[in-house]
Amino acid sequence: MSAARRLRRGMPAALALLLAACAGNQNREAAWHAAQPAGVHSYYRVGAPYEVNGVWYYPAVDYHYDRTGIASWYGPGYNGRLTANGEVFDMNALSAAHPTLPLPSIVRVTNLENGRSLDLRVNDRGPFVDGRIIDVSRRAAQLLGFESEGIAPVRVKILKRQSIEVAELAKEGIVPGSALYAQAAPSLPSAPPVRIATAAPAPPPALASPVATVAFAPPPAASPPPRLEPATFTPPPIRQNVRLVSYRPPARRAVSPVAYRPPVRQTAAARPAGQIFVQAGAFSVPGNAWRVRARIAALAHVEVSAITIGGVTLYRVRLGPFASVAAANRVLARVIDNGYPGARMVFN
Repeated sequence: MSAARRLRRGMPAALALLLAACAGNQNREAAWHAAQPAGVHSYYRVGAPYEVNGVWYYPAVDYHYDRTGIASWYGPGYNGRLTANGEVFDMNALSAAHPTLPLPSIVRVTNLENGRSLDLRVNDRGPFVDGRIIDVSRRAAQLLGFESEGIAPVRVKILKRQSIEVAELAKEGIVPGSALYAQAAPSLPSAPPVRIATAAPAPPPALASPVATVAFAPPPAASPPPRLEPATFTPPPIRQNVRLVSYRPPARRAVSPVAYRPPVRQTAAARPAGQIFVQAGAFSVPGNAWRVRARIAALAHVEVSAITIGGVTLYRVRLGPFASVAAANRVLARVIDNGYPGARMVFN
């Protein structure tokens, strides 16, 4: 067998080894490739449906997106790498990753435990773990107050007008805050050039024959200005009209001391019951919802409820309510193990 034939036959094996080496980042890499339409280079992406860990995700433009769930954060392992729409991820900037929203979009993320809110730029895909609905940068997690905990219950609401604006900029290859955006900013009109005349007079024309010298009389001297005698100014006397009044400070009211009590922070464990649920899925066919309910009825109390969104009626299968995030998270893990990897935690 020739060397060329041996090289061609060995190429598939080498390619397999290369793919195996990259398997550690397969989740975000799969999402990144699914978002790249062939032959198009811009910072705007929606992307085709893609599969990660057996779950299918369907990216779409959805300006009615408003959900509650669990947020997590990511940073050091991805800092400086490309995001799903071709930007460079900065863990110290305010950005986020979402499985299906257009890239970029602007979302308002509210921590339901402490009430803090941030508007974040979604420019990456993820998360793909435990039914979480959003991944934020490390800096965003710090400002939202859950960097040390790692996860937090949040509400994620898309901002339509801001999302349309950044999408239009991204279609032109413009990322706000970058050098590209600065280059696209309108420049001020420059002032017309000013011509400065030289003070040197033009030389007189050469004379063909000698001529008589002509003397010019000097201009008459200007007459000196008239001399002004200094005038003496006497200011008018200042008349005082001040009435002296004795000052008496107001009487001081007696105030009884009150012991200071700092406000109690509402933790996940202290959240009132009836706000935390686990949603196994939402179905357009009621029979499918009832079959799922029967399959997971042993895990916790399960209800099927109908909701209409955009003229479409969906039947939600929810377990709960739960008294804490920890209790809901345990049931969520069991629902996922029972064959519903798209399950997630929701808050009412």
